Amino acid sequence: MLSRGRLRAHSSRPPRFTRRWFGFMAAYGAAVIASVALAMTVDHLHWPAWWRNVAILAAGAAGAAAMIVAWKETGPIPKFDDVFGRSLVAVTRHEMRARRQTGRAMVWRVPAGDTTPAFVRDAFDKLLGVYACVSADADRLLWFAAERDWWGWPDPPRYVVLGFDAVGKIRAAVDLDVWPAAWNDPDGMMRSVAEHAAIGAGPSHKVSEE
Repeated sequence: MLSRGRLRAHSSRPPRFTRRWFGFMAAYGAAVIASVALAMTVDHLHWPAWWRNVAILAAGAAGAAAMIVAWKETGPIPKFDDVFGRSLVAVTRHEMRARRQTGRAMVWRVPAGDTTPAFVRDAFDKLLGVYACVSADADRLLWFAAERDWWGWPDPPRYVVLGFDAVGKIRAAVDLDVWPAAWNDPDGMMRSVAEHAAIGAGPSHKVSEE
C-alpha cells in the first residue's frame, strides 16, 4: 500500500523480493533440468557411467555459479517489508478481507475534515502520501479510501483502501485499479464521467457528512 517512490509491495508490478526469489528459483530449476537432460542423454548414448556423474556435477556447478552471480548482482533475498510494518501473512489476510468487500454494496461518504481520526491521517498522509477522501462503515470496520496522483504500472494501482478497527489497527487493505461497481461514488470523487457512463450510474450526492 504505497505512494509513488515508496515501497511497492502491493503495486501491480511484482515486488523486488518476489522478482529475486523467482530469479533464484529459475536458476536452480534450470540446473536441475540440465542435469536430468544430460543424464538422459548419457544413458541414451550408452556412455560410461562416470560420464553421467561428470555431466550431473557440471550442471550442478553451472547452476551454483549462476546463483552466485545473481546473488552478487542483486544481493541476498531481502526480508518482506511493508510500510505499515505488517507480516506477509497479515498483508495477505487483510487483502482477502478487503477484496470480499469489493463485491458488496458499501455506502461511502465524504467525511468532514475534522472528523477524520488521527490514525487515519497518519496512515494516509504520513505513510502513503495521499489524502483519504471518502469513508464508509462495513464489516465492523471503519473504511477510508484515496485516489493516488500517480497510478498505473510501474506505479501502484489507482485506489488504496484501508479498513481500521475500533482502536485504529489496520484489519483490511487493498489496492484497486477500478472503483468497484457495487460501491457508490459520493460527490463524483472516485470515478470519471466516462466511468459513470460505462456502469450506467451517476455520482451520489446525499452521503456527504455535514
